Amino acid sequence: MTRNRTLASALVAGVMMLAATSARSAVIYELVPSASVGVTSNALMTSVPIRDEFGVLAADGRVRFEGAQSVFGLGYTLGFTHYFEGHGIDTLSNALNVSETIHPSARLDLHFAGSSVLSRTSRIDIGDVTAVMPLGTPAGSYRYLGTTVLEDLTYRPTARYAYGQLLSYNRLDYIDHVGLADTQSIAAAVHGDVIGARDTLTLTFTFTDFFIGETAGATSMVTTGESQTLLGDLRLRWHRLLSPSWESDLEAGVAASYHSGNGVVPAPVGLAAVGYRRDFWFATLTVSQTDLPNPFLGALTIDDQALLRLAIPLTRRELVTLGGFASYLYARAGDETSFARLYDQRAAGVVLSAHFARLPFWGAIEYTYLDQHGGQGASDITRHLVLLSIGGAFSWGPGTPRFFHGGL
Repeated sequence: MTRNRTLASALVAGVMMLAATSARSAVIYELVPSASVGVTSNALMTSVPIRDEFGVLAADGRVRFEGAQSVFGLGYTLGFTHYFEGHGIDTLSNALNVSETIHPSARLDLHFAGSSVLSRTSRIDIGDVTAVMPLGTPAGSYRYLGTTVLEDLTYRPTARYAYGQLLSYNRLDYIDHVGLADTQSIAAAVHGDVIGARDTLTLTFTFTDFFIGETAGATSMVTTGESQTLLGDLRLRWHRLLSPSWESDLEAGVAASYHSGNGVVPAPVGLAAVGYRRDFWFATLTVSQTDLPNPFLGALTIDDQALLRLAIPLTRRELVTLGGFASYLYARAGDETSFARLYDQRAAGVVLSAHFARLPFWGAIEYTYLDQHGGQGASDITRHLVLLSIGGAFSWGPGTPRFFHGGL
């Protein structure tokens, strides 16, 4: 009943925001259907891999209202995955997204967003490989409902200074309870920026209340009680524009968590990154140590990570592109003084895609790799996946290209 109320609330909020935008002049519709076939070495994402072939049908629909002082967006994604040999579990995935950006004045920006996802932990994602965020995952195929709501406010009194705050709520409910805990977190953040011609300094403080629900094994009477962790995080970031295309970031700070059983646990956090960007193309390398609530594992982790992302054109007309990522992640318990190892993970992905210059159709071939070595609280998982996809990208509204007479 609680899950139904959560999803219903998100739908009501979207309808209310949609009604408030009915008087806006520009309405843009987008539809991205796709069909894919592939093979995976681990259909159930378990420690003992089982190979299977699969097919995926997906459709992503979005509507965007653009006004003089605000932009509202509503999107829905539906996907169905069928395993041909029956070793995996057929999955119907649903995702609802709502967003609203308001510009009450030239100095003030206000943003709201919400999303609700109903899927499985073993899902096959048809998305942007370069946007993947590597994260520890439990072994197995479990249905879940994930909900996120956030509000973000930025105030710029002058060109040199900016201030902001953020509130967010995240909840993950497992529908198949097999030794997995539901989680929820509430986070509040404030930041101040000093902006120069090439340098920006940002001081950010974030407070998070991470709640882990009761866990009960499906075939045993062993039960783990509810727990709560409080987390404070203070960071200073220096962003520098090295050239019109190159930029760098350095960040340092301290995080402290409090758990009733372990007291206060401090830990250093930081980041170093360098990146290249031109229009839609980019390449970034990031090395970081950060504190992060992992809702899927039900744990607060300290993650040491190296992450490389890139997206580059392979032809002069930019009709053929190459994208990918590579990551190494070492996760430790963030609410224990021993910082016990939870897992380490290697992940990589590459996609070669192409689209027509004057037709709204595209194709892509993708390979992803995951190798997770479990420790305390995580399992060993290895998966190779090859995916071949075709699809279209259609849009209607002011400023959008005609289907068969222009570029995408």
